[in-house]
Amino acid sequence: MLMFYLAMLETEEEQATFEEIYEEFRYSCLHVALIITKNQAMAEDAVHNAFLSVIRHKKKYFQMPRFKLKSQIIIITKNKAIDLLRGEKHMASTPVDEFFDNTVADDFDVPEFVISEESYKHLVACVSRLPEKYRIVFQLRYMHDLSNKEIAERLDKSQQTVATMLHRAKAVLGKLLLEEGVLDEQFL
Repeated sequence: MLMFYLAMLETEEEQATFEEIYEEFRYSCLHVALIITKNQAMAEDAVHNAFLSVIRHKKKYFQMPRFKLKSQIIIITKNKAIDLLRGEKHMASTPVDEFFDNTVADDFDVPEFVISEESYKHLVACVSRLPEKYRIVFQLRYMHDLSNKEIAERLDKSQQTVATMLHRAKAVLGKLLLEEGVLDEQFL
């Protein structure tokens, strides 16, 4: 598979950089994708799609420090795995906390919003419909329990930008949940 990726790159320098990235992160990505999909073939597809995304945005990722790159590739892999599950219509039957390492931030009280299995499905669907930039920040904050400072460092943004993005993500999520009839106006 590595040769397939390398053929997509133009220079030897790009190929060498990608080969290092691939060798360093492929097993971590596969592990994450397996946890989410619980299916070897789907996990491999998710990892493949994640590395294709890295190649498509090589200017951004090849310049990134390794510690930031790892978190970015893991997030991309998670999203690709979830996208595959959504495409296979398996996502609705899998609890949302299994997708995010069973961690949910204390200030986001899912049981308060989730009253039935149907509303739970709506919540999962609404989170997945957030714009990517908001969904990533939302996942890092509420699923991985990172502080705004940690998110800002990982995404190379200011803490104020992260706070604004979180505020907007919550507003969009609240609106989506309200439209779905899952959330009462008293929570907004």
